[in-house]
Amino acid sequence: MGLFKKKDGGEDKNEKNFQIPSKIDLGVDSVGDLTLEEFGHLVERIEKIGEEINEYGRNLITPDELEIDTSQTPEKFKHFAKEVVAFLTDGLQMLNELERDIFERAEILVKKRVDDRVSAEEMDLYQENGRRSREIFNQISLDTKGERTSFGMPLKYDYINYSDTKITFIMKSANRATVETDFLFVSFRKQEQFLLKRENNQWKIEMKKNRYSPEDKWSKHVL
Repeated sequence: MGLFKKKDGGEDKNEKNFQIPSKIDLGVDSVGDLTLEEFGHLVERIEKIGEEINEYGRNLITPDELEIDTSQTPEKFKHFAKEVVAFLTDGLQMLNELERDIFERAEILVKKRVDDRVSAEEMDLYQENGRRSREIFNQISLDTKGERTSFGMPLKYDYINYSDTKITFIMKSANRATVETDFLFVSFRKQEQFLLKRENNQWKIEMKKNRYSPEDKWSKHVL
């Protein structure tokens, strides 16, 4: 039986009848007790659940349809909300498009393997991912030396197309703003914080942080 069920208990893949479960049992108590092989299977399970949720249980929208909470921002800065959030989501969309392209091409190369060894073409693809991600970072971020070293599905910023994603815009000075996102990641909510700075009348991402609950401390992460 699949992940999603009708209210009467039967299985259904008509998204109008779906209920996204509030909690999903992954079958483990502690990730630290897993072997490398078991951890790999767990990652595959999480990715599969993510694909099922995205395909059948989410109401997808475009980023410009996301509602923005500006309650923590003084009135004189609230008009910046759409401008800053649009800049951010446009940049994250570019990273999504890169990740999708690299992942789909990597999948084809993996299927062509004759053994478990990584091919020269795959290594070239990893290098291409790094180079193209640096080019995007140079456009949207103050971190001009950073690069992507991984890719996969679901895409890292798929959540900007989820109708249940929460966006909070905070701005208390003319050249700095914070955008916080709160979204469902598989069976739990995750939060990301983007610190943005305006230089020469152009917004750039200064830093990105993650956490998994309001009680946790923010930790710095690469875009």
